[in-house]
Amino acid sequence: MSLPTLQEPSGRTGWSPNARRGLTWALLFVAAGVIVGILSPLRPLSVREQGATDLLIGVLTAVMVYTWCRAEAAERAVIPSGRFALWAALLPPVFFPVYLYRTRSARVATLTLVGSVLYYIAINLLNAAALIAVTELRT
Repeated sequence: MSLPTLQEPSGRTGWSPNARRGLTWALLFVAAGVIVGILSPLRPLSVREQGATDLLIGVLTAVMVYTWCRAEAAERAVIPSGRFALWAALLPPVFFPVYLYRTRSARVATLTLVGSVLYYIAINLLNAAALIAVTELRT
C-alpha cells in the first residue's frame, strides 16, 4: 500500500526548489525597482544615492548567488572544496563559472552558466522595467 502524495496548498505543485528560489529572487528584484521608482520622483537621486541603489542591487545579486550555490550544492549532495559559494558571490564573473565547472560535467556546467546569465539579464530587465513603469506612472 502506497501513501498518497500531499499537494501543496499554495497551488505551486510541481515546482522545483530552484524554480521557487528563482521566482522569489525575481520578485525581490522587481520590488527593488518599484521601491526606487516610488522614491525617485519624490526627490531626484544624487550621484551618491544612485550609487547606493546600485550597491543595493549588487548586494542582492551577491546574496542571490551565494544562496543559490549553497542550496544547489545541498540538493545535489555535492560539497565543493574550499569556499566556492562565497567566492562565487563576491566575484561572480570569475568564480561562478569555476564553481559550476568544479561541481558538474562541462556540458551541464555550460548549460547552467548560459541559463544563469540569461536569468540574471532577465531579472535586471524586470528591475529596470519596474523602476521605469513606476516612475512614469508617478509623473
